[in-house]
Amino acid sequence: MRLSTYAIAIPAVLVAAVVAVANRQDVFLSLDPFSYETPAVAFRLPLFAVIFIAIGLGILLGWAASAVTRRGNKPD
Repeated sequence: MRLSTYAIAIPAVLVAAVVAVANRQDVFLSLDPFSYETPAVAFRLPLFAVIFIAIGLGILLGWAASAVTRRGNKPD
């Protein structure tokens, strides 16, 4: 692995560890926008898990959007 990989990965892991330690309290994640009292789909997760899941989904959606738009720009 290159030195630049370590220069980016090590600080990113340290920041993720600090975020995880600072945000350990449980939060209620509801995926039902219509019913607050009795949601159809709800989870109780630590806040850092919600943050990391959101970041991961954003990366995946960005990659997918990039792949779709890149596919349409092939030269003839």
